[in-house]
Amino acid sequence: MKPPTNSTSYKEYRTKSGKIICITETHPIGENLSTVKISSECLHIETPIVLKDINPIEKVIVYDLNKDGYDEIYITTRSIDTNSFSELFGFASDKDNGLTQINLQNNRKDSEKGGIFEGCLGHEIYKFEKDAIVLEFPIYKEKDGDSNPTGATRVITYALNSDKSGYNLEVTKASTKN
Repeated sequence: MKPPTNSTSYKEYRTKSGKIICITETHPIGENLSTVKISSECLHIETPIVLKDINPIEKVIVYDLNKDGYDEIYITTRSIDTNSFSELFGFASDKDNGLTQINLQNNRKDSEKGGIFEGCLGHEIYKFEKDAIVLEFPIYKEKDGDSNPTGATRVITYALNSDKSGYNLEVTKASTKN
């Protein structure tokens, strides 16, 4: 279902340190994809971060995953097709000096045979638990239909780390449950 008109939503999110991050989502007329603009005067972002042609926002989470005293902002998106694909975007406040995009390692596109994302055809769920992000998705076998997975559930756990290259969500555990 495509949005019938050009629609825009705007919301402000406050971090524990009192900084305000603004998110504007725009859906061009007749398009399934969104343009998301992330800005903050409090974090001295002169040029907003713009994510073009992404799936619509499902939820926004303000959370200090690495427990450094500064919240990150996480955006999950969800496609509106039958596969209901989800994607995660993250931005660290870099100690309240600005926003830095978090690199997501081992993303869903790495679905080669034997890989941790083998059988991932959508319907993912992101959960935020203590010091981890947990991704769960049903495993589709080769002959499964779009909405009828017959495999188990894959559970992938991420931790947020930072180094000279920036902020990284790294896989700490991957398992399968029935």
